[in-house]
Amino acid sequence: MTLLSVLRFLQLYAHNAHNLLGGETFFQDHKFLGSIYPEYEEDYDSLIERIILINGGVDLINLHKLAVNNLEKVGVPKNYSESYNEILKWEVVLCKAIEKLTPESSEGTINLLSSIADKSEQRQYKIKQRLKS
Repeated sequence: MTLLSVLRFLQLYAHNAHNLLGGETFFQDHKFLGSIYPEYEEDYDSLIERIILINGGVDLINLHKLAVNNLEKVGVPKNYSESYNEILKWEVVLCKAIEKLTPESSEGTINLLSSIADKSEQRQYKIKQRLKS
């Protein structure tokens, strides 16, 4: 449940940041944020379908409550640096949640989780580079 709620949170947060951007780096930030929130949604969808297949269901109400609660705690980013730092922080949470699930997962699920972690690490690299500029 934690991994799913983190993916949903990241999708909502990145989409919100994408919609609120402005300033000198508008085009580059708009493009980047516009590319990552669909990635979170795709990973969320792939993972939830796998969980439904294996477990027969998911408590979507509580899952979305967790995501929205985290969104409310974090709030609206004041600038791009803040939004990227927040996304970076949650990407680390995402990878740690994947690490916890991996040992108890099937080979197919491990492949899915590895793919999600790989994309997360690539996003983390890009965000760190952006924050340096």
